[in-house]
Amino acid sequence: MINGGTLTMGTYFDIGNSSSFSDTGPAGTLTVQGFGSRYVQTGGGFSLWGSNPADTASITFASGGAGTLSNGVKIGPTEARPPFRCSAALRCT
Repeated sequence: MINGGTLTMGTYFDIGNSSSFSDTGPAGTLTVQGFGSRYVQTGGGFSLWGSNPADTASITFASGGAGTLSNGVKIGPTEARPPFRCSAALRCT
């Protein structure tokens, strides 16, 4: 979503998530950039972003882009070191 675009859904939305621990997991990307751009998840279970060891998820919120995940998100596999990188400007509530 860029330049004021919005994606709203009533269920979870996995990004770069496979259903198995295969050697070659999927890669997914989400970019929310620009003032007024929003990613909103209002229901369903929590989302999985790159949750298995071979999976890759690249998530970017920039330049005023914002997101709401009402049921939460699991970022990276439990085994990851570190599980994710974020800038000092990131605020999670």
